[in-house]
Amino acid sequence: MNKEQFLQILTHYLDNEATKEEEEFLHAYYNLFIADADVIALLKYKETEKLKLSMKSAIDHRIDQPIKPARRLQLWPMIRAAAAILLLAGGGLFFYEQRTDKSQLITNTSPVSILSGSNKAILTLSNGKKISLTDAANGVIAQQPDIKITKSNNGQLVYTVKNDMAFLTNNPNAKAILWNTITTPKGGQWQIVLPDGSKVWLNAASSLTFPEHFTGNVRKVQLQGEAYFEVAHNKSMPFHVSSLKQDVEVLGTHFNVNAYDDNPTIKTTLLEGAVKITRPEKNGSQILKPDQEAILSVNDIKINNVDAQDAVAWKEGVFLFNDDQLDDIMKRISRWYDVEVEFKDREIKKDRFSGTVSRFAQISQVLRKLEVLGGVAFKIEGRKILVQKK
Repeated sequence: MNKEQFLQILTHYLDNEATKEEEEFLHAYYNLFIADADVIALLKYKETEKLKLSMKSAIDHRIDQPIKPARRLQLWPMIRAAAAILLLAGGGLFFYEQRTDKSQLITNTSPVSILSGSNKAILTLSNGKKISLTDAANGVIAQQPDIKITKSNNGQLVYTVKNDMAFLTNNPNAKAILWNTITTPKGGQWQIVLPDGSKVWLNAASSLTFPEHFTGNVRKVQLQGEAYFEVAHNKSMPFHVSSLKQDVEVLGTHFNVNAYDDNPTIKTTLLEGAVKITRPEKNGSQILKPDQEAILSVNDIKINNVDAQDAVAWKEGVFLFNDDQLDDIMKRISRWYDVEVEFKDREIKKDRFSGTVSRFAQISQVLRKLEVLGGVAFKIEGRKILVQKK
């Protein structure tokens, strides 16, 4: 069964024109996906993604299996909802290719165990002292004259201002700006609560530089890599995120910035509020609205309408590939699993793939999902992933 045949069955089902065999087919898949443990682990992700992931998981396992009668459940509304979501996706999120013989799947020539990423980071204080947040005990890990830095029980790094923020804001020269930097390695992530109460989720192989306290009339941080921000509202003190050749200005909002230096573009995606995107070395700016994404390249800033939740799937523990090039996908896998990637056939770098899988799955499971889509094969040698045409 291919994608077109599957979508045709969905259409028949929603139009009440499905044959008995087609109904049994969809009921069988529904029975599978509501019992899928991997799906249950991802229930925190948005409802539509849950349904799409669930149906995809079932199809991955059974797409070329003969249709078998299934016990009918009194869950018609949910089945119709799942069918409607997949039909609206139009196959754009998932490709249903013929299953590949499992004997051709991933070759692993090394006993090295490649684990998924986890909470790992280094905090560098203004005096140059480095603190491993991974190894630090919960509680106060450092104190500055006006700041207490705490590692909370749930792994957050929390900055608490001892002095009155109003005093610091109204007296911009009262304190010199002292900068701290939190850095995640490959295979690491961390969450920070900044001195103003803003929350930041830092993805793998990223760094955030920020002052120990915000003074004056602006709150400014510097990002390399990827982070999701929930900025505390302060109309009189705009929040600025500088990354490579871009500046994002906000008052209080939720947004994601992807600014890795090995990517040709910077992506800023807005979930709530409004942000202004500027290029310091060039004139002009762009205002983003919710569910819009700015893509900054060497030549311009392009604005696209998107589903903003897709951009923060990583924060919820999900890899979401939406017609993404294999080169970009392998960069994400490399950062999260801390592996080296080598393309044996460079022409497949631009091949596009779509799908969803837990970021906490074994790397072999992630690669297998890509192999099942066809056209690519992987070989694991120690901590190196070789990518080639199938």
